[in-house]
Amino acid sequence: MRTTLSPAFTTMKIKNMFMLITDIGQQVVAYLEKRTGDFDVSAGNENLLTLEMKDFFTRITNDVIATTAFGIKVDSLSEPDNLFYRMGHDLTAVRVIVGIGYTLFPKLMQLLGIPFMDRAATEFFRSTVIETIETREKQGIVRPDVIHLLMQARRGELRSEEAGKDETTEDKGKRLTNDDIAAQAILYFFGGFDTVSTLMTFCSYLLATHEDVQRRLQQEVDDVMKKNRGQPDYEQVMACQYLDMVISETLRMYSPGSALDRVCVRPYQLPDTETCRGVQVRPGEIVGIPVYCIHHDAKYHPDPETFDPERFSPENKHRIKPFTFLPFGSGPRVCIAQRFALMETKVVLLYLMSKFSFHVVAKTPVPLQIQPNSLTLSIKGGAWIGIRRRS
Repeated sequence: MRTTLSPAFTTMKIKNMFMLITDIGQQVVAYLEKRTGDFDVSAGNENLLTLEMKDFFTRITNDVIATTAFGIKVDSLSEPDNLFYRMGHDLTAVRVIVGIGYTLFPKLMQLLGIPFMDRAATEFFRSTVIETIETREKQGIVRPDVIHLLMQARRGELRSEEAGKDETTEDKGKRLTNDDIAAQAILYFFGGFDTVSTLMTFCSYLLATHEDVQRRLQQEVDDVMKKNRGQPDYEQVMACQYLDMVISETLRMYSPGSALDRVCVRPYQLPDTETCRGVQVRPGEIVGIPVYCIHHDAKYHPDPETFDPERFSPENKHRIKPFTFLPFGSGPRVCIAQRFALMETKVVLLYLMSKFSFHVVAKTPVPLQIQPNSLTLSIKGGAWIGIRRRS
């Protein structure tokens, strides 16, 4: 399946979805301008618009996935109770006990008929995808989104990067049923709904608590916006060096994927270390990789609890030891949608920083503490941040 789908996530294919995400960025700005319209930019903190940023960014990533994966236009900020958002919330709200059960006893959970995802939400998205496919095939509709790419894969029109330059997805693509396409779209939603909103949430918190970093980032954003009359293209956004540094350092400190796992495929002897003896790993055994711990190890990242985007400057990033920065994993099973996640984050933050500033308010939890009883990385007490329109 990865061989079939990898051509759908090349730089060129992701670039084609840039305008869809730009529309969402502008939609977010319009919403905040309306909400902050009555606020005096010269007033004190009492006139800040205070938002819980995890909820705020979750609605934004919902709308991005709706348009890029399902071909549906929604505005979950202005219409907070829309059906697509409610179904998306139900789809991704995996209960702790279910998550633990599927981690430790997946076959037993299946035998007991306990679903990993909400059945009603799964059926909603499945029917949505199938109806969209049928409509597009009948009417010849072409839209630069994930469903279109999956339909191309089924027709054998995508070249497979992993299979080789001379092979296409034709043989694999013929096996893609409507349910296969629906499953991939749902997985796309599940994989990007919470992770990207978590990244944006922690980034907004770190910018609010590090005003010097925020000012420097806004200077870069202002320069890009001024040069391009407020409409930068894909290359110009992706070339924002300091924005990339800020996002990379956020991913180091608070990577949404705080741990990874890989299945051993051949016998391997892990070497001795300073603290423990080496271990023999056998085929079929699962190896856990503690990403959060590696990212916060002073041996690899000096002064790891300090937010310092300069670690990822052109002058310094070559000093980062390979495999000690793993926000998207590494190797053949690196996150297939890495480029898309970074583009989405950069576009949304660029449009936000061009018009607004993040500020610490009375409800902001300082110092930051991680919620200990959550399956996903989140801030204890909520990520409450003040937003003010820039003068």
